[in-house]
Formats: sequence, C-alpha cells, structure tokens
Amino acid sequence: MMARRLVGLLMIVSSIVAVPAPAAVYLATFSGTTGVSWDFTGEFGGNGSLAGLPFTATFRLTVPTPGAITSNDGTSVTIRGGTENDPDVPTPVSGSATVNGVTRNIAGLYRGLATRTNGFTGPGTGSDVLEFQVSDDHEQGYFSATRYMLIRLESSSRNLFDDVDPGSPLFYERQPGDLTYGNIALEDMNYDPNSSGPTDVNASIGFLVDRMTIAVEPEAVPEPATWATFIAGFGLIGAGMRRQRRTDDLSI
Repeated sequence: MMARRLVGLLMIVSSIVAVPAPAAVYLATFSGTTGVSWDFTGEFGGNGSLAGLPFTATFRLTVPTPGAITSNDGTSVTIRGGTENDPDVPTPVSGSATVNGVTRNIAGLYRGLATRTNGFTGPGTGSDVLEFQVSDDHEQGYFSATRYMLIRLESSSRNLFDDVDPGSPLFYERQPGDLTYGNIALEDMNYDPNSSGPTDVNASIGFLVDRMTIAVEPEAVPEPATWATFIAGFGLIGAGMRRQRRTDDLSI
C-alpha cells in the first residue's frame, strides 16, 4: 500500500518539476559604424546627422517558432512570420539597435525574417548571403507608424559559411569585396490634410557592418519560485522514502 502511495507521489512531483524542452534562441549581433544617418526628432538623442558613430544591432531568432513559415531549397533557408502573412503567423525574429547610447526595440510583429544562402561556389560565381529583417507597422485612421530594421551580409569573392541554418554559430569580420549594408528607420506619418502632425521620417540610420556573431542565447537562471518547487518536490520524495523505511522496520 505504501509503495503504491510512494509511486503516486513520485508521479505528482515529476509532473510539477518536469518542464518541456525550450526552443533554441540565437542572438545575431552586428557592430560597426553608422553611415548616412539622420535623426530629426531625437529618437536616438540627436538632432541632425549621426554619421560615424559606433552602433550595435541584435536580432533574436527563436527556432522552432510554432506556426512560423520555413522554406528550404537546399542552398537557402528562410524563416519568417508576422502579420504581413495571410493568415497571420507568429514572428520568429525580434531586434534592437543601439546608437548614440540610445536603444530602440522592434518586436517584428509585422515582419520577422531570417535567411541564409550558401550559394558561393568560386570567385565571382554565386554568393553567400545572410539577412535579418524586423518590422512593426501600426495604422489607425490617417496615422501610420513604422519601425523597420534590416541588415544584410553578402560575398561573391569568398566563402562565409558552409551551411544554411540561420541560427548556426558564426563569426564574421568584413573583408574587401564583401557587401554589407543595413538600416533602421522610424517613421510617423500623418496623412490627414487638416492636421499639422508628424508627416515624415523621424530617424533613418545607415549601418556599415564591421563584424558580427551568431551564438546561442545564454540560458536564464531559474526563478526563485522554480527553485522552491524543485526543493519542495525533493522534500516530498525524501519524506515518503523515510515513511516507507519506518513502515518496513515496524513490520520486521
């Protein structure tokens, strides 16, 4: 009887402690200097040109993202999602950029895309391409707000990678012959002819990429409540085992 209770207790505790295997999360981090860049409304703490400043841009890719669309033709893999699709699908990519000490986040709710193409077969023959995109679009009446970021690396003069997994670990440094470009744009548009509200681009920052890495995001430390659950579960198991031992001793 006690053995059956102990087995039942173990099953309950295991159901509390067990958690599903999480999806893999990859961080693609780009750094370099800003190219042609303008901040008209202080989005990045400036009021005019922001060219020549250091920048960091990070894209967060979650694989798998249930419902996201994946295409694979053997030499190129693209993972995408967002409300631009019909029907809407969850986005696998979000992003952020830091310029002039100011960070702006883009959730990728309208578009989140990651693609890697392993097409280089020799100098001048085919290209290796890595690209990330995120976009948030909001429209209400005459008002439209867009937050958009794209970074693309491309080379037809050398091999950048040997696989097509967008989340595969990678370290990149720009070399002569590589084509790298990117941009983050923040736009607030008001199409009401009777309004004097925002009608133009708030900020547009060009990126000149010097280096980038793709790595697995470090796992988060369990929350105190999770540790408490673990400890309570182990305590219940120990109590059950001690009770079973005392019952066995008395039966002897």
